Amino acid sequence: MCIYVCRMGYGNVPGYNRLWREKTGGAADAGEETVVLPHGYKLVWSDEFTGVPGRKILPDSTRWWYETGGRGWGNNELQHYVAGIIEEDTLAYLTDGTLKLKAIKLAEPLEGNLYASVRLNSVPSWQYGYFEARLKLPEGYGTWPAF
Repeated sequence: MCIYVCRMGYGNVPGYNRLWREKTGGAADAGEETVVLPHGYKLVWSDEFTGVPGRKILPDSTRWWYETGGRGWGNNELQHYVAGIIEEDTLAYLTDGTLKLKAIKLAEPLEGNLYASVRLNSVPSWQYGYFEARLKLPEGYGTWPAF
């Protein structure tokens, strides 16, 4: 999983211009992915979720923050959002170049919620821009993944 945020610079950029990823094939490392920006955009923030291969680590707290609580968030969500770890379970971690977010059913309700999960936000925020992410989302009844 990787996330890119771009801001439009000055000038007229047609609506079909967008941020996209391209395999370089013959660049520094064969097959290495690079970010290709359309005219008028500049990359202002990204996270490739690199870590220690084969080892779980927590997301970088200088780049990400946890929104916590179980208030339903305006759409009657059933989970309580925690700051990455609950009991002995880590719900947000990096491993093998990806960010993994997990939801679990709790043995005992937490402030009335039977499920726990993570609501993770980037430290910088933007009102406008072009955002791109490569995601693998869960499927199934009751899942509402969001980006």
